[in-house]
Amino acid sequence: MNSVNPCALVRNYSIVENACQTFPKLLVSREAAEKKMQERIGKGQKLLNRRIDSEDRLDKAEAEFKNWSNYNETLLSKLFDNSSIAQDLREAQ
Repeated sequence: MNSVNPCALVRNYSIVENACQTFPKLLVSREAAEKKMQERIGKGQKLLNRRIDSEDRLDKAEAEFKNWSNYNETLLSKLFDNSSIAQDLREAQ
């Protein structure tokens, strides 16, 4: 009896296709990854809570957000053995 890869049957459905891929693996300890992510979340919260009351501050906040976001994407690429999570972050923004 021929075995059929169920993932090959549903290639047109990206959600199912993504589920058929292997999960990325951490390249660092879970604790180290969690610490880095908590630091990034904290920095993001500070950016989010910043008072913006002028166009100059808005421009500065937008630039800082872009830098924060780019750093997060790079960090995720370094924490895992493939870039799928970083790519998911990029697509969600």
